[in-house]
Amino acid sequence: MILKRLSLAALGLVSSGALAYGVCLWQTGITVERQFVFQTEQVNRSGVAEVELTFERGWFTSFARVVVKPLAEQAVEIPFEVEVEHDFFSAHFDVGLGNDAALNGLFAPSAEPLVFVADVSLNPVQQTVSSSGHIQLAALDGAFGSTHIRLQPSEVSWRSSPLVIEYLATIGDLVLQSDIDTIELDGGDAQVTGAFEPSQALGALISELTASFVLKHLFWQDKLNGESLKLEGVAVSVDQMVDAGRSYWSIGLGADQLTLSVQGQQYPMQQPNAQLTLDVDEKAFAEFIARYNQMYDPAPYEVAELLNPVTQQGVGVTVHDFSFEVLGEQARATAKWTLNGFDATTALISPVVLVPVSTLDAHLEVPVQIAERLPESTQEELDLLINQGIFEEQDGQWVSEIRFDRGALTVNDRPFSLLKM
Repeated sequence: MILKRLSLAALGLVSSGALAYGVCLWQTGITVERQFVFQTEQVNRSGVAEVELTFERGWFTSFARVVVKPLAEQAVEIPFEVEVEHDFFSAHFDVGLGNDAALNGLFAPSAEPLVFVADVSLNPVQQTVSSSGHIQLAALDGAFGSTHIRLQPSEVSWRSSPLVIEYLATIGDLVLQSDIDTIELDGGDAQVTGAFEPSQALGALISELTASFVLKHLFWQDKLNGESLKLEGVAVSVDQMVDAGRSYWSIGLGADQLTLSVQGQQYPMQQPNAQLTLDVDEKAFAEFIARYNQMYDPAPYEVAELLNPVTQQGVGVTVHDFSFEVLGEQARATAKWTLNGFDATTALISPVVLVPVSTLDAHLEVPVQIAERLPESTQEELDLLINQGIFEEQDGQWVSEIRFDRGALTVNDRPFSLLKM
Protein backbone atom coordinates (compact mmCIF):
# COMPACT_ATOMS: atom_id res chain seq x y z
CA MET A 1 0.00 0.00 0.00
CA ILE A 2 2.82 2.40 0.94
CA LEU A 3 4.66 1.57 -2.32
CA LYS A 4 1.51 2.21 -4.29
CA ARG A 5 1.03 5.62 -2.63
CA LEU A 6 4.65 6.53 -3.28
CA SER A 7 4.28 5.50 -6.91
CA LEU A 8 1.13 7.60 -7.29
CA ALA A 9 2.81 10.56 -5.60
CA ALA A 10 5.84 10.25 -7.88
CA LEU A 11 3.59 9.97 -10.92
CA GLY A 12 1.65 13.03 -9.79
CA LEU A 13 4.87 14.97 -9.26
CA VAL A 14 6.23 14.06 -12.67
CA SER A 15 2.89 14.81 -14.30
CA SER A 16 2.57 18.18 -12.60
CA GLY A 17 6.18 18.98 -13.47
CA ALA A 18 5.60 18.05 -17.09
CA LEU A 19 2.42 20.10 -17.10
CA ALA A 20 4.22 23.08 -15.56
CA TYR A 21 7.00 22.73 -18.15
CA GLY A 22 4.43 22.55 -20.93
CA VAL A 23 2.63 25.60 -19.56
CA CYS A 24 5.94 27.51 -19.49
CA LEU A 25 6.62 26.53 -23.10
CA TRP A 26 3.15 27.68 -24.12
CA GLN A 27 3.54 30.89 -22.11
CA THR A 28 6.87 31.53 -23.85
CA GLY A 29 5.06 31.25 -27.18
CA ILE A 30 2.41 33.71 -25.98
CA THR A 31 5.09 36.17 -24.85
CA VAL A 32 6.90 35.91 -28.21
CA GLU A 33 3.66 36.47 -30.13
CA ARG A 34 2.83 39.52 -28.03
CA GLN A 35 6.23 41.00 -28.79
CA PHE A 36 5.75 40.40 -32.52
CA VAL A 37 2.37 42.14 -32.38
CA PHE A 38 3.78 45.02 -30.31
CA GLN A 39 6.71 45.64 -32.67
CA THR A 40 4.38 45.39 -35.69
CA GLU A 41 2.12 48.06 -34.23
CA GLN A 42 5.12 50.29 -33.54
CA VAL A 43 6.33 50.12 -37.14
CA ASN A 44 2.85 50.61 -38.58
CA ARG A 45 2.40 53.76 -36.52
CA SER A 46 5.82 55.13 -37.45
CA GLY A 47 4.79 56.25 -40.94
CA VAL A 48 7.95 54.64 -42.38
CA ALA A 49 6.58 51.25 -43.41
CA GLU A 50 3.64 48.91 -43.16
CA VAL A 51 4.06 45.42 -41.72
CA GLU A 52 1.86 42.39 -42.28
CA LEU A 53 2.25 39.72 -39.58
CA THR A 54 1.12 36.09 -39.70
CA PHE A 55 1.88 34.13 -36.52
CA GLU A 56 1.30 30.41 -35.89
CA ARG A 57 1.92 29.50 -32.26
CA GLY A 58 2.76 25.96 -31.16
CA TRP A 59 3.90 24.22 -27.98
CA PHE A 60 7.56 23.79 -28.90
CA THR A 61 7.91 25.82 -32.09
CA SER A 62 6.14 28.85 -33.54
CA PHE A 63 6.34 30.30 -37.04
CA ALA A 64 5.92 33.87 -38.22
CA ARG A 65 5.85 35.50 -41.62
CA VAL A 66 6.63 39.21 -41.56
CA VAL A 67 6.22 41.31 -44.71
CA VAL A 68 7.68 44.81 -44.52
CA LYS A 69 6.34 47.34 -47.05
CA PRO A 70 8.35 50.59 -47.05
CA LEU A 71 6.12 53.60 -47.80
CA ALA A 72 8.66 55.17 -50.16
CA GLU A 73 7.75 55.31 -53.84
CA GLN A 74 8.60 52.19 -55.86
CA ALA A 75 9.81 50.45 -52.70
CA VAL A 76 10.08 46.66 -52.74
CA GLU A 77 8.31 44.47 -50.17
CA ILE A 78 10.67 42.53 -47.90
CA PRO A 79 9.32 39.19 -46.59
CA PHE A 80 10.88 37.40 -43.61
CA GLU A 81 10.29 33.84 -42.43
CA VAL A 82 10.85 33.33 -38.70
CA GLU A 83 11.08 30.06 -36.77
CA VAL A 84 10.99 30.30 -32.96
CA GLU A 85 11.95 27.34 -30.77
CA HIS A 86 10.50 27.58 -27.24
CA ASP A 87 12.25 26.53 -24.08
CA PHE A 88 11.89 27.19 -20.37
CA PHE A 89 11.57 31.02 -20.32
CA SER A 90 13.82 31.25 -23.37
CA ALA A 91 13.56 31.20 -27.14
CA HIS A 92 15.79 30.61 -30.17
CA PHE A 93 15.05 32.70 -33.28
CA ASP A 94 16.06 31.73 -36.81
CA VAL A 95 15.19 34.39 -39.41
CA GLY A 96 15.54 34.17 -43.18
CA LEU A 97 14.35 36.06 -46.23
CA GLY A 98 11.06 34.86 -47.67
CA ASN A 99 10.71 33.49 -51.17
CA ASP A 100 10.49 36.69 -53.21
CA ALA A 101 11.82 36.63 -56.77
CA ALA A 102 12.45 40.39 -56.97
CA LEU A 103 14.39 40.42 -53.71
CA ASN A 104 16.28 37.14 -54.12
CA GLY A 105 17.39 38.31 -57.57
CA LEU A 106 19.68 40.81 -55.82
CA PHE A 107 21.85 38.01 -54.40
CA ALA A 108 24.13 35.47 -56.03
CA PRO A 109 22.26 32.18 -56.67
CA SER A 110 24.61 30.16 -54.46
CA ALA A 111 24.56 32.58 -51.52
CA GLU A 112 22.40 32.40 -48.41
CA PRO A 113 20.97 35.94 -48.54
CA LEU A 114 20.39 36.39 -44.83
CA VAL A 115 21.50 34.54 -41.70
CA PHE A 116 19.85 35.92 -38.57
CA VAL A 117 20.13 33.86 -35.39
CA ALA A 118 19.28 35.04 -31.87
CA ASP A 119 18.84 33.55 -28.40
CA VAL A 120 16.71 35.32 -25.79
CA SER A 121 16.16 34.36 -22.15
CA LEU A 122 13.88 35.88 -19.51
CA ASN A 123 14.33 35.95 -15.74
CA PRO A 124 10.69 36.03 -14.56
CA VAL A 125 11.69 36.87 -10.97
CA GLN A 126 13.90 39.87 -11.71
CA GLN A 127 11.99 40.71 -14.90
CA THR A 128 15.23 41.00 -16.90
CA VAL A 129 16.09 39.91 -20.43
CA SER A 130 19.38 38.64 -21.89
CA SER A 131 20.09 38.04 -25.55
CA SER A 132 22.83 37.28 -28.04
CA GLY A 133 23.01 36.66 -31.75
CA HIS A 134 24.45 37.54 -35.11
CA ILE A 135 23.31 38.72 -38.53
CA GLN A 136 25.10 38.00 -41.79
CA LEU A 137 24.04 39.59 -45.06
CA ALA A 138 25.42 38.25 -48.33
CA ALA A 139 26.70 40.46 -51.14
CA LEU A 140 23.93 41.94 -53.24
CA ASP A 141 23.73 43.88 -56.49
CA GLY A 142 20.61 45.07 -58.27
CA ALA A 143 17.66 47.45 -58.41
CA PHE A 144 15.75 48.06 -55.19
CA GLY A 145 12.79 50.19 -56.24
CA SER A 146 14.16 53.25 -58.06
CA THR A 147 17.62 52.86 -56.50
CA HIS A 148 20.45 50.59 -57.62
CA ILE A 149 22.23 49.08 -54.64
CA ARG A 150 25.56 47.28 -54.44
CA LEU A 151 26.73 45.95 -51.07
CA GLN A 152 29.56 43.65 -50.06
CA PRO A 153 29.01 41.05 -47.28
CA SER A 154 28.23 42.59 -43.89
CA GLU A 155 27.89 41.24 -40.36
CA VAL A 156 26.51 42.31 -36.97
CA SER A 157 26.81 40.48 -33.65
CA TRP A 158 25.63 41.38 -30.18
CA ARG A 159 25.46 40.27 -26.58
CA SER A 160 23.32 41.88 -23.92
CA SER A 161 22.52 41.07 -20.30
CA PRO A 162 20.84 43.03 -17.52
CA LEU A 163 24.15 44.79 -16.80
CA VAL A 164 26.17 44.78 -20.06
CA ILE A 165 25.64 45.42 -23.76
CA GLU A 166 28.07 44.82 -26.62
CA TYR A 167 27.58 45.27 -30.37
CA LEU A 168 30.07 44.67 -33.18
CA ALA A 169 29.43 45.43 -36.84
CA THR A 170 31.37 45.21 -40.09
CA ILE A 171 29.74 46.94 -43.04
CA GLY A 172 30.85 46.02 -46.54
CA ASP A 173 31.45 48.55 -49.31
CA LEU A 174 28.14 50.15 -50.27
CA VAL A 175 27.00 52.05 -53.37
CA LEU A 176 23.53 53.59 -53.76
CA GLN A 177 22.66 55.24 -57.07
CA SER A 178 19.50 56.98 -58.23
CA ASP A 179 18.56 59.73 -60.66
CA ILE A 180 18.89 62.25 -57.83
CA ASP A 181 22.04 61.33 -55.93
CA THR A 182 24.85 58.85 -55.35
CA ILE A 183 26.21 57.56 -52.05
CA GLU A 184 29.41 55.54 -51.73
CA LEU A 185 30.70 54.06 -48.48
CA ASP A 186 33.90 52.04 -48.16
CA GLY A 187 34.74 49.72 -45.29
CA GLY A 188 32.92 50.51 -42.06
CA ASP A 189 33.49 49.05 -38.58
CA ALA A 190 31.43 49.84 -35.49
CA GLN A 191 31.66 48.83 -31.84
CA VAL A 192 29.39 49.64 -28.89
CA THR A 193 29.92 48.60 -25.26
CA GLY A 194 27.99 49.75 -22.24
CA ALA A 195 27.14 49.01 -18.62
CA PHE A 196 23.84 49.54 -16.80
CA GLU A 197 23.34 50.44 -13.17
CA PRO A 198 22.22 47.27 -11.30
CA SER A 199 18.99 48.94 -10.15
CA GLN A 200 18.20 50.09 -13.67
CA ALA A 201 18.46 46.79 -15.58
CA LEU A 202 15.21 47.35 -17.46
CA GLY A 203 15.48 51.14 -17.43
CA ALA A 204 17.37 53.59 -19.59
CA LEU A 205 20.12 54.55 -17.16
CA ILE A 206 23.53 53.64 -18.57
CA SER A 207 26.42 54.22 -16.20
CA GLU A 208 29.05 53.89 -18.95
CA LEU A 209 28.90 53.77 -22.74
CA THR A 210 31.56 53.72 -25.41
CA ALA A 211 30.76 53.66 -29.11
CA SER A 212 33.00 54.06 -32.14
CA PHE A 213 32.51 54.00 -35.89
CA VAL A 214 35.34 54.04 -38.43
CA LEU A 215 34.89 54.53 -42.16
CA LYS A 216 37.57 54.60 -44.86
CA HIS A 217 35.67 56.65 -47.42
CA LEU A 218 32.32 58.41 -47.76
CA PHE A 219 31.09 60.15 -50.92
CA TRP A 220 27.79 61.90 -51.55
CA GLN A 221 26.77 63.58 -54.81
CA ASP A 222 23.70 65.72 -55.47
CA LYS A 223 23.23 65.31 -59.21
CA LEU A 224 20.51 67.94 -59.50
CA ASN A 225 22.45 70.80 -57.87
CA GLY A 226 25.97 69.81 -58.94
CA GLU A 227 27.26 69.47 -55.38
CA SER A 228 29.26 66.72 -53.71
CA LEU A 229 30.93 65.91 -50.42
CA LYS A 230 33.84 63.50 -49.93
CA LEU A 231 35.26 62.37 -46.60
CA GLU A 232 38.38 60.26 -46.11
CA GLY A 233 39.30 58.45 -42.88
CA VAL A 234 36.11 59.14 -40.94
CA ALA A 235 35.94 58.43 -37.19
CA VAL A 236 32.92 58.90 -34.91
CA SER A 237 32.92 58.31 -31.17
CA VAL A 238 30.36 58.55 -28.36
CA ASP A 239 31.32 58.23 -24.70
CA GLN A 240 28.97 58.51 -21.75
CA MET A 241 29.69 58.67 -18.03
CA VAL A 242 27.87 59.61 -14.84
CA ASP A 243 29.36 61.93 -12.23
CA ALA A 244 27.74 63.69 -9.26
CA GLY A 245 24.21 63.10 -10.53
CA ARG A 246 24.92 64.40 -14.03
CA SER A 247 25.10 62.35 -17.24
CA TYR A 248 27.85 63.50 -19.61
CA TRP A 249 27.68 62.55 -23.32
CA SER A 250 30.88 63.27 -25.26
CA ILE A 251 30.63 63.14 -29.05
CA GLY A 252 33.55 63.22 -31.45
CA LEU A 253 33.47 63.61 -35.24
CA GLY A 254 36.62 63.65 -37.31
CA ALA A 255 38.19 62.87 -40.68
CA ASP A 256 41.55 63.01 -42.41
CA GLN A 257 40.17 65.11 -45.26
CA LEU A 258 36.91 66.69 -46.40
CA THR A 259 36.38 67.95 -49.94
CA LEU A 260 33.32 70.03 -50.81
CA SER A 261 32.53 70.54 -54.50
CA VAL A 262 30.11 73.26 -55.65
CA GLN A 263 29.44 73.71 -59.37
CA GLY A 264 32.81 72.22 -60.29
CA GLN A 265 34.80 74.27 -57.76
CA GLN A 266 36.52 72.17 -55.08
CA TYR A 267 37.17 73.28 -51.50
CA PRO A 268 39.47 70.79 -49.71
CA MET A 269 39.87 70.82 -45.92
CA GLN A 270 42.27 68.74 -43.84
CA GLN A 271 41.63 67.32 -40.36
CA PRO A 272 38.03 68.50 -39.89
CA ASN A 273 37.16 67.85 -36.28
CA ALA A 274 34.32 68.39 -33.81
CA GLN A 275 34.39 67.49 -30.12
CA LEU A 276 31.46 68.38 -27.86
CA THR A 277 29.89 67.34 -24.56
CA LEU A 278 26.26 67.46 -23.46
CA ASP A 279 25.48 67.22 -19.75
CA VAL A 280 22.03 66.66 -18.25
CA ASP A 281 20.51 65.44 -15.01
CA GLU A 282 21.16 61.70 -14.74
CA LYS A 283 17.85 60.44 -13.34
CA ALA A 284 15.62 62.87 -15.25
CA PHE A 285 17.26 61.92 -18.54
CA ALA A 286 16.92 58.19 -17.82
CA GLU A 287 13.23 58.67 -17.09
CA PHE A 288 12.83 60.67 -20.32
CA ILE A 289 14.39 57.89 -22.43
CA ALA A 290 12.29 55.19 -20.73
CA ARG A 291 9.04 57.12 -21.31
CA TYR A 292 9.98 58.18 -24.85
CA ASN A 293 10.58 54.54 -25.87
CA GLN A 294 6.99 53.78 -24.91
CA MET A 295 5.52 56.42 -27.24
CA TYR A 296 4.35 56.03 -30.84
CA ASP A 297 5.45 58.77 -33.23
CA PRO A 298 5.21 61.57 -30.61
CA ALA A 299 4.42 65.13 -31.64
CA PRO A 300 7.01 67.87 -30.83
CA TYR A 301 4.94 69.24 -27.94
CA GLU A 302 4.70 65.73 -26.45
CA VAL A 303 8.48 65.35 -26.58
CA ALA A 304 8.90 68.80 -25.03
CA GLU A 305 6.53 67.83 -22.23
CA LEU A 306 8.61 64.73 -21.52
CA LEU A 307 11.76 66.87 -21.54
CA ASN A 308 10.51 69.30 -18.88
CA PRO A 309 12.03 67.37 -15.92
CA VAL A 310 15.36 67.30 -17.80
CA THR A 311 15.51 70.94 -18.85
CA GLN A 312 14.26 72.15 -15.46
CA GLN A 313 17.46 70.70 -13.97
CA GLY A 314 19.62 72.62 -16.42
CA VAL A 315 21.46 71.65 -19.61
CA GLY A 316 25.06 72.28 -20.60
CA VAL A 317 26.73 72.13 -24.01
CA THR A 318 30.50 72.46 -24.38
CA VAL A 319 32.19 72.62 -27.80
CA HIS A 320 35.76 71.65 -26.97
CA ASP A 321 36.97 71.89 -30.54
CA PHE A 322 35.45 72.67 -33.92
CA SER A 323 38.23 73.02 -36.46
CA PHE A 324 39.64 72.32 -39.91
CA GLU A 325 42.82 73.09 -41.84
CA VAL A 326 43.43 74.61 -45.27
CA LEU A 327 46.98 74.97 -46.67
CA GLY A 328 48.43 74.38 -43.20
CA GLU A 329 46.30 77.10 -41.58
CA GLN A 330 43.67 76.13 -38.98
CA ALA A 331 40.25 77.67 -38.40
CA ARG A 332 38.94 76.91 -34.91
CA ALA A 333 36.03 77.54 -32.57
CA THR A 334 35.28 76.69 -28.94
CA ALA A 335 32.17 77.45 -26.88
CA LYS A 336 30.39 76.75 -23.62
CA TRP A 337 26.61 77.25 -23.37
CA THR A 338 24.76 76.77 -20.09
CA LEU A 339 20.97 76.80 -19.66
CA ASN A 340 20.20 77.16 -15.97
CA GLY A 341 16.78 75.50 -15.89
CA PHE A 342 13.77 76.19 -18.11
CA ASP A 343 10.46 74.75 -19.24
CA ALA A 344 10.83 72.93 -22.57
CA THR A 345 7.15 73.25 -23.52
CA THR A 346 7.27 77.02 -23.02
CA ALA A 347 10.54 77.30 -24.94
CA LEU A 348 9.00 75.41 -27.86
CA ILE A 349 6.29 78.08 -28.15
CA SER A 350 8.46 81.09 -27.27
CA PRO A 351 12.25 80.56 -27.44
CA VAL A 352 12.77 84.03 -25.95
CA VAL A 353 12.33 82.43 -22.49
CA LEU A 354 15.83 81.00 -22.93
CA VAL A 355 17.40 84.48 -22.82
CA PRO A 356 17.30 85.05 -19.04
CA VAL A 357 18.62 81.53 -18.27
CA SER A 358 21.43 81.38 -20.86
CA THR A 359 25.14 82.04 -20.52
CA LEU A 360 27.50 81.62 -23.48
CA ASP A 361 31.22 82.02 -24.00
CA ALA A 362 32.53 81.45 -27.53
CA HIS A 363 35.83 82.00 -29.32
CA LEU A 364 36.20 81.85 -33.11
CA GLU A 365 39.24 82.39 -35.30
CA VAL A 366 39.56 82.09 -39.07
CA PRO A 367 42.91 82.77 -40.79
CA VAL A 368 42.66 85.39 -43.51
CA GLN A 369 44.16 82.93 -46.03
CA ILE A 370 41.33 80.47 -45.35
CA ALA A 371 38.67 83.17 -45.61
CA GLU A 372 39.93 84.05 -49.09
CA ARG A 373 39.45 80.46 -50.27
CA LEU A 374 35.89 79.98 -48.96
CA PRO A 375 32.95 79.59 -51.38
CA GLU A 376 31.71 82.94 -52.67
CA SER A 377 28.45 82.79 -50.75
CA THR A 378 30.30 82.02 -47.50
CA GLN A 379 32.75 84.86 -48.14
CA GLU A 380 29.81 87.25 -48.53
CA GLU A 381 28.39 86.12 -45.19
CA LEU A 382 31.80 86.55 -43.54
CA ASP A 383 32.20 90.05 -45.03
CA LEU A 384 28.81 90.99 -43.56
CA LEU A 385 29.90 89.81 -40.10
CA ILE A 386 33.18 91.74 -40.42
CA ASN A 387 31.30 94.94 -41.36
CA GLN A 388 29.04 94.47 -38.31
CA GLY A 389 32.06 94.21 -36.03
CA ILE A 390 31.55 90.58 -35.10
CA PHE A 391 34.97 89.66 -36.53
CA GLU A 392 38.09 91.78 -36.25
CA GLU A 393 41.56 91.14 -37.63
CA GLN A 394 44.34 90.17 -35.23
CA ASP A 395 47.73 88.97 -36.51
CA GLY A 396 46.42 87.53 -39.78
CA GLN A 397 43.31 86.02 -38.14
CA TRP A 398 39.67 87.02 -38.18
CA VAL A 399 38.81 86.68 -34.49
CA SER A 400 35.55 86.90 -32.55
CA GLU A 401 35.05 86.71 -28.77
CA ILE A 402 31.37 86.38 -27.88
CA ARG A 403 29.91 86.50 -24.37
CA PHE A 404 26.22 86.33 -23.50
CA ASP A 405 25.01 86.48 -19.92
CA ARG A 406 21.24 86.47 -19.31
CA GLY A 407 20.47 88.98 -22.03
CA ALA A 408 23.68 91.04 -22.02
CA LEU A 409 25.77 90.46 -25.16
CA THR A 410 29.35 91.57 -25.75
CA VAL A 411 31.39 90.94 -28.88
CA ASN A 412 35.15 91.48 -28.75
CA ASP A 413 34.73 93.10 -25.29
CA ARG A 414 32.21 95.65 -26.61
CA PRO A 415 28.45 95.75 -25.96
CA PHE A 416 26.57 94.49 -28.98
CA SER A 417 22.91 94.75 -29.97
CA LEU A 418 21.25 91.97 -31.93
CA LEU A 419 19.32 94.68 -33.78
CA LYS A 420 22.50 95.34 -35.79
CA MET A 421 22.20 91.97 -37.50
